[in-house]
Amino acid sequence: MDEWLYWLGSGFLLGLPTGYVLARWLNRPATPPWQPPKDYSSLLNAGSGAEDLDNDINNGDGEPAGPPLRTLAHLRQDSTFNALRGRPMARVLFPLFGVTPGVTTVTQLARLGSQATLIDSDSGRPYAYYVVSGHNFWHHNGTVVERMYETYTNPMPELWQKAGFDWRLSYDQWMELMEWYGWSLRVKQEPHVEPWQGSTAFTAELAVTSGDLELELDFSYSEGTSTRRDRRTLYSISLRWLPADG
Repeated sequence: MDEWLYWLGSGFLLGLPTGYVLARWLNRPATPPWQPPKDYSSLLNAGSGAEDLDNDINNGDGEPAGPPLRTLAHLRQDSTFNALRGRPMARVLFPLFGVTPGVTTVTQLARLGSQATLIDSDSGRPYAYYVVSGHNFWHHNGTVVERMYETYTNPMPELWQKAGFDWRLSYDQWMELMEWYGWSLRVKQEPHVEPWQGSTAFTAELAVTSGDLELELDFSYSEGTSTRRDRRTLYSISLRWLPADG
């Protein structure tokens, strides 16, 4: 219960709706017993070997190798991919399954997908999102789609894969990709190492802004990782629409 109150309080301070915070809390990994904090700073620049395992995990689903991991160096050999450079995020990542945050109305969203089945205990009504092709699009009882939240357990959308997005990328590779697009990049949480499941987990958070969209990349809960070069450290992608009126 204390952990839920922490998540709820954090969401309140950030101005996030209760339903959205609940969804993030329900998707969190199991919390291991608390361990005394340690100084893992010396591990950040050390090679753990995890960065060399290119294709043993397919999009975070734990299954054997799928398509080979295409880093920015590989992608830049593709003229179709190169044509995406300099475009705003909204034109690279959307429309996704016919949906664009800040553009697609709730009425249109209802035609594309199905309403959430999870019930908000406070209101007695379904939470404010629709499921389209297996992905949740939140409207928060507004008039348009406002937010998406994806974790590594969800397959990366094919459109995003074509844009170079892959759950297997390392922190440094994500930064390189975002900078290549020319989007505004901000480090919300500096890279560091935390104890996790009796081992270590590389932890950091990036915020990427382009036009009226903001992408948050949360690196955490990746057991046995410790460096910026370790792959498969990204836990979640949160995308939100930034209305012009604030």
